Amino acid sequence: MLIRDDELEKCTALKNDLLICEGGEAGRAAVWESDLEVCFQNHIHRARFYGAINPYYAYRFFEKLNATGEINRYRKGVGISNMSSKSLAYIVLPLPPLTEQHRIVAKVDQLMSLCDALEAKLTKSQAKAEKLAAAAVQGLVAA
Repeated sequence: MLIRDDELEKCTALKNDLLICEGGEAGRAAVWESDLEVCFQNHIHRARFYGAINPYYAYRFFEKLNATGEINRYRKGVGISNMSSKSLAYIVLPLPPLTEQHRIVAKVDQLMSLCDALEAKLTKSQAKAEKLAAAAVQGLVAA
C-alpha cells in the first residue's frame, strides 16, 4: 500500500504503542511489542503514551470495555461496527499512579493465567468425559 511521506509518521507503530481496531471488532486492542517499526493501514488507531502511562494497563482497560460491552457506547454502524477517532477520544481512561498501573497489570496477568489453566483443565475433563461416555455406549451396544 502506498503511503505518502507526510502520512508515514501517523501510520507507524513503535514498540509499546497501543493499536486499536477502528472497524470490525472496533475497540479490540493490542500492544506493539516488537523493536521494529511497522506501518499499518488507516483502519487502526494508534495511541502512543508519554510519561506515566503503562500501555498494558490501557490494553487491559480496553479488554475490560470489550468484555463488559461498554465499548458499544463508542461504536457506530449496523452490521460492521466502527469507532472513529472522535469516539475514541471520548473514552475516559482512569489513570492511577504508574506503580499502581503496573500492580494492576501484574494481577490481571496472574488471574488470566489462572483462567487459562482452568480452561485447559476443563477442556481435558470434558474430553475424558466424552471418551468415557463413548466407551459406555460402545459397551452397551456390544452387550
